[in-house]
Amino acid sequence: MKPNKITGSGVKHSLFVIFLILLNLITVSGQQNTNIFRRLAQHKPYRGEVKIDQDSLVVAFMEYHLQTASKLKGIKGYRISIFRDTGQDAREKCMAVRSRFKNKYADIPFYEEFVYPYYKLYVGDFRTESEALKFLKIIERDFHGAFIVRDNISFPELK
Repeated sequence: MKPNKITGSGVKHSLFVIFLILLNLITVSGQQNTNIFRRLAQHKPYRGEVKIDQDSLVVAFMEYHLQTASKLKGIKGYRISIFRDTGQDAREKCMAVRSRFKNKYADIPFYEEFVYPYYKLYVGDFRTESEALKFLKIIERDFHGAFIVRDNISFPELK
């Protein structure tokens, strides 16, 4: 059996994937205002020292990513649409659905939106589609026609 030969493009691809995973972890952790490279390079007595030798484009790309991610005010995730309607009484219907939802699921966040001509009501901040699907199964009897949508969700609370 011949040993696998790692090509230059394979190594570059692997490093790029690792770098993207690192970026994603930094974004998900909610620490957009800190620079991981500066934090690692800080010298802390009795804790050792980390020296980072890299191209300045990596740092520039990281700072650009952090700036754009901080403007999103959240991360990519899922919500459930429980109301969408248009018409003269759509606002009142939306408020009634919101009230009914809030009375039954007080701990789940809800988001109202008006995009002409529709009033919309979304609920939840789900990081995965499976989390959203579980909750959809719980509420679908009370809110007929509810469906899952991709959206930027609020950062999850750190415990």
